[in-house]
Amino acid sequence: MTMAPDPLRRTLRLLEQGIRDGLHPGAQLYVSLRGQVVADLALGEARPGVSMRPDTINLWLSSTKPITAVLLGQLMEAGQLGWDDPVARFIPEFAVGGKEGITIRHLLQHTAGFRQADRIPENLSWEETLQRICETPLEANWVPGEQAGYQLYSSWIVLGEVVQRLSSQPFSTHVRNEVFAPLGMNDSWI
Repeated sequence: MTMAPDPLRRTLRLLEQGIRDGLHPGAQLYVSLRGQVVADLALGEARPGVSMRPDTINLWLSSTKPITAVLLGQLMEAGQLGWDDPVARFIPEFAVGGKEGITIRHLLQHTAGFRQADRIPENLSWEETLQRICETPLEANWVPGEQAGYQLYSSWIVLGEVVQRLSSQPFSTHVRNEVFAPLGMNDSWI
């Protein structure tokens, strides 16, 4: 493990506390500032009995959410979408069950209100999953944008589909071409 510089010691202590508390078995921390590596370290275990290393490959899980947000930001800057555009502008079949007014912003802010879609089996194809999400109605008495309710993955699949339709590429290909490759993230995949 590389020693963290003073400004990151609090972060390092929090990561170590999380390991002691059983919140996660290990962690990696990489920080650069103006092109200079400030920290590149790992602590804890990648899995039982195997030390975490800075080059250990891990699952992304919810870390794909900020990657998706970056892609949406790029599309917004290119004038292809706006935060307040209805999702149905890009995915017409989404506009059922009270979801007609849900916007890109609502999905990004977890204020869309169709959390039941997170109960869809995870072993379905992308297309089947998207279809079931589109069929899922808005929660009773939910007004999009007025309250928050965390969605594990369903809203992010919808956002990924928006990216796919606007880029005319599979989501994973677009991530590789527009985020990972330009950043030199050669060992990262969706």
